[in-house]
Amino acid sequence: MGKRILWIFIAFIGLFTIIYALISTGVIRLDTADSMQEELPEAIISVEDLEDGKFYVWHDNQYSLEHDLEGAVDPDVFKICPEGTVNWVKNKNANHTIWFSSDEDNDIPTLFPGDQLIYVSKTSTPGENDSILEDGNIKWERYADYGYSIGVANLSADKSGHYYIEYNSDHGYEGFINKKTNAKDVSDFKNFVGSRIYIDKVGNQDVRNGLVSAGGTITGLTKNADYLCKWYKGTYVSDFKLSANSHVFSILESFMTHNWEFVANDTNLSDIHSCITITIPNHFKSGYYYIAGTGLFRYVSMEDISIYNGSAYDPHVNWNDPIILYDEHGLVMYDPFQNIDERDRMGAGTSTSNGSTVVNPNYNEQIYHSDFKIITDPNINQPDVGAEGYEDFDDEIVRKSDEEYFEDYEYDEDLEGSTDNFDDLNGEVTAE
Repeated sequence: MGKRILWIFIAFIGLFTIIYALISTGVIRLDTADSMQEELPEAIISVEDLEDGKFYVWHDNQYSLEHDLEGAVDPDVFKICPEGTVNWVKNKNANHTIWFSSDEDNDIPTLFPGDQLIYVSKTSTPGENDSILEDGNIKWERYADYGYSIGVANLSADKSGHYYIEYNSDHGYEGFINKKTNAKDVSDFKNFVGSRIYIDKVGNQDVRNGLVSAGGTITGLTKNADYLCKWYKGTYVSDFKLSANSHVFSILESFMTHNWEFVANDTNLSDIHSCITITIPNHFKSGYYYIAGTGLFRYVSMEDISIYNGSAYDPHVNWNDPIILYDEHGLVMYDPFQNIDERDRMGAGTSTSNGSTVVNPNYNEQIYHSDFKIITDPNINQPDVGAEGYEDFDDEIVRKSDEEYFEDYEYDEDLEGSTDNFDDLNGEVTAE
């Protein structure tokens, strides 16, 4: 009897040892409070979790915004508009550029027709002086999407067609180089005020017109690929291995709006939550919009819904089609935000603003001709003809009448089409 009990005890100890070994090595996994918690769906959030002073894209095909303000919702209902890495913090004069890493650009929310752009704040509304919404005017910046590139922007071309960035004593290469990328290594060039460093090659490609965007970024690169880039300071050359892991956005146009509304969940008076909805203008085009210097979102118009692939980058959608149009002389021809529509005025000609072409059938060729913006009086041949016709009153632009502007000019047939005395400017490209 004693031996039987002993054998049973030995068998029990052996079985316990085997089970313990299997559990400790992970072969057998027992459910714990932590493991069961891990298997739960992603946590839902409440409007109380939204950050103060931030903008969000609200998207819910099932419930209304008022309903979602009442309590917990799916985490995809309220998506914050992220700030990204901006280039103007230290260099206030730099043409604005926003970088998102190839891992971060998935966080940019998409606003479709029917969605809402909302603002949450415990202290400010669009009508207050200390509001980030510019004292009642909501400040917008629209950005061109130039895809994935190395962490360098605002390249400029000299007269030879070579591209460079310029060192500044106050901010160094701030405004040109994203220091969160390996392009920060380029900053190691020891420089002096006003000196330039040139990027001559990216891989096997010469950096010339056609490889550089209007925002001064290198285009045509493969996402996350590495490129050996050749930089020059004078004749001193250095190679840097740079990664095309930055999704780059460069300033395209800016404007103001002022329409917004309060929204609250009035059904539960004991627990009211509210927000402000920002009105999206009807003339918005598909693109990337940075609102009140706070965050970026992607807007997809009704016309592009069937085209958009739903990813962080879609080259098939024209994100960069401008809303505000200028004529070939740089004068505002169409700006719906200021109620300007002069596409039919005499002298408007053909607009080629950022690739958008608008032809005016009433264009007066006897006043303007050629791409050099030459007028018929050689004594007043200026590249910025028409600048005197504007007076700047803060944000308001007032244009003199066409009659006042051209009343002293006479047309001389002998000068029509003559550009022989002017240098060829086609080689000069300036990235804005």
